[in-house]
Amino acid sequence: MLAPAKPANEPKRLEALARLRILHSEPDAVFDELVSYVIHALGVAGAGICLVAEDTVWFKAAEMPLMQAGSRDESFCAHLVAARETMLEVNDATLDPRFADHPAVLHAGLRFYAGMAVILRGGLRIGSVFVVDTQPRSLNSEQRLILQSLAQIAAGEIERQYPPLG
Repeated sequence: MLAPAKPANEPKRLEALARLRILHSEPDAVFDELVSYVIHALGVAGAGICLVAEDTVWFKAAEMPLMQAGSRDESFCAHLVAARETMLEVNDATLDPRFADHPAVLHAGLRFYAGMAVILRGGLRIGSVFVVDTQPRSLNSEQRLILQSLAQIAAGEIERQYPPLG
């Protein structure tokens, strides 16, 4: 498994995440509903809203038996935070050298991942809204638009509910 790179703006990104005071916050019905909606709208096995901290990935909301919060180095979401693209789609993780030996692929049967970056107003990526499945697949343009819209809603809701300190 290839560890994700860190973006060039990593110090600013981590500072923004810390100022939001969202890590390890209480569960929230709005984020839980976004996750439930995307599971049903896209017909996938699981979904979540992840936040990428310095060494860990934390889920603000998640419904998924396939993945767990944990090390940033083992995170699909961390690859997206460091990417130039706003979306990462892995159609079959067993065929992708970045993820083929990932524990969720080897032991939990994860095959598909698609995530859309959660981007704050200043352009900083703090995490993603993502979906996972046990079957290889790809999203169509309408499904990608749904994922993009939900990532934008999540970013707006984070900024509304967790205004930064200072």
